[in-house]
Amino acid sequence: MKVLLIGVDLAWGEKMHDGVCFVELDGVGGRVLGFGYPQGDRDLMKLLGETSRNYQTVFV
Repeated sequence: MKVLLIGVDLAWGEKMHDGVCFVELDGVGGRVLGFGYPQGDRDLMKLLGETSRNYQTVFV
């Protein structure tokens, strides 16, 4: 079973970008899938939804 870990560094306010990192873990190890710098709540939620939709288990 693959698990998605999402690390989020929230910006203070809507003017600055948030930082997001995606790590996939399986029974053997893990790998960095990518990262993003969304700006604002809508962009953040869109990025999280698009990236996590194919996983049954997600930790944020």
